[in-house]
Amino acid sequence: MASKINKDKEDDKVFENIKECINNNKSFVLNGGAGSGKTYTLTKTLEYIFTENIKYKVACITYTNAAKNEINERFNRYGEIASTIHAFLWDQIKGFQYNIKESLIYLLNTEDKDKNKKIISFKLDEGETIEQLCEEIKNKKIEYKEYKSIRDGIISHDEVIKIAYYMFEKYDLLSKIVSDKFDFILIDEYQDTFEKVIDICLDFIPNKNTGNKKIVVGLFGDSMQSIYSNGIGDVEKYTKDNTIVNIQKEDNYRCSKSVIKLINKLRLDDLKQKPANNNLEGKITFLYAKSDAQVPLDKLKQHKVFENWDFNNKDKTKILFLTHKLIANNFGFINLFNAYNKVYKDNSLGNNKDFIAKYIIRLQNIISLYNEKKYNDFIRETSYKISNIDDKKTLKCTIDDLNKLNTIAELIDYSKKNNIIQKDDNFEEYIKKDEKRINLYNEISKIDKKELERFYEYDKKESVFATQHSIKGAEFDNVFIILDAGKFPGYNFNSLFENTGKDTTIARTTKIFYVTCSRSKDNLVVYFENPSDATIEMAKNLFGENNVIKFGE
Repeated sequence: MASKINKDKEDDKVFENIKECINNNKSFVLNGGAGSGKTYTLTKTLEYIFTENIKYKVACITYTNAAKNEINERFNRYGEIASTIHAFLWDQIKGFQYNIKESLIYLLNTEDKDKNKKIISFKLDEGETIEQLCEEIKNKKIEYKEYKSIRDGIISHDEVIKIAYYMFEKYDLLSKIVSDKFDFILIDEYQDTFEKVIDICLDFIPNKNTGNKKIVVGLFGDSMQSIYSNGIGDVEKYTKDNTIVNIQKEDNYRCSKSVIKLINKLRLDDLKQKPANNNLEGKITFLYAKSDAQVPLDKLKQHKVFENWDFNNKDKTKILFLTHKLIANNFGFINLFNAYNKVYKDNSLGNNKDFIAKYIIRLQNIISLYNEKKYNDFIRETSYKISNIDDKKTLKCTIDDLNKLNTIAELIDYSKKNNIIQKDDNFEEYIKKDEKRINLYNEISKIDKKELERFYEYDKKESVFATQHSIKGAEFDNVFIILDAGKFPGYNFNSLFENTGKDTTIARTTKIFYVTCSRSKDNLVVYFENPSDATIEMAKNLFGENNVIKFGE
């Protein structure tokens, strides 16, 4: 873990630069490559700020709830300083209900010229006009929740960003209020933060503030790890005009020396990392096959480069694919995946799960808890009542029978009948609401329950498989990357190695490749099916000629 590295070897020069910015009221960005200990530097910065003045007011914006909770727990004596992006913005505007309503109504009526649709989308009832909807909103208290219902005055994540941006842009007083409220705003993983949020912090707040007080904004992240399309990516425009000081952190406490050499070649900026924590020597391999038929994964895993790898240890070893579909195909839940893919283009099985997916995952979780002898957790999750020893015996027989069933439908029906999971009226209602859900459920029902077991294992991160986007921030001894874009829009590994095609595609693919390679603490193997001669030459340049191996030779 980055937070448990040899902290005494933290780059003193880097931290001195941060302290200088803090002492001179100058905003800054800390750019640190993979494994550089950026989160540790963030916490060290917080410690320094509060050491200087315990009364300083700090807002720490994080990308995940896990990071937010970790920071709040560590610095709880100073109050709840950390929040997610959306929660932070909502806290700044929620008290100005009149202005929120005015902004919401304006954005409902204004078109986004780039997307050729309203800035905030809405659904009108039959015969209703936008004017009538807006009149309804005027009489509502606007609330921020996990879901959106504009008519009821409920906005969600996307709307909070848009409304806050509009309000900061229009009302100069809001910038002064925030400036008076905070001394520092620190943003973790800045590259994944919405551009509008960065503009609010680095443009609107300092330039529209009518008072004399100045907030110091500190950004922590890595432009090479901007792998989400809605993030700002980099803050070059702000470093070029000297709005913020650019501080580079070159240490790498995680990766083996071989991996560091590789990822330094992949960077699209001038930051070059160096080993900083007794890093292992490690080994990197570019494995490729020239074959008319795709080489099965199980056969690839038998290659001598994997001789000492433990593919049953999810904590030490990871196999990385770009898409959920490629994993489904290799881990045994492709029919379940395809059933969803026919109905939901956004892949509600792997990402934004629908009611059916959540229900069957919950059911499998209950069964797994019993099979794993986690009986107390099982009792909390199930509808089954245990009053005496006979109930326990009956339960064991019921679970034994469940484990012998064949299809997902049999699993659901038998579980309901025997009170393993309660009959959920919402579940029945959801399915019957439209024809495509009925068709989806009918198709899922026929699928072997072993596919549900496999998907459950994958979804709970209990397998060695993961998507390349999902492991950002993680680290493993051994990393095996399959370079197959799987028709994922905007990615092309041929373009990366051949340096052909759109610049945006090359950059996007290079960044995801950088992120995945930099997860390895020791060994890294990259596999490419049927590469061109140009790809093989580039691989030799990146990995070294002796580390480029043809499968079967």
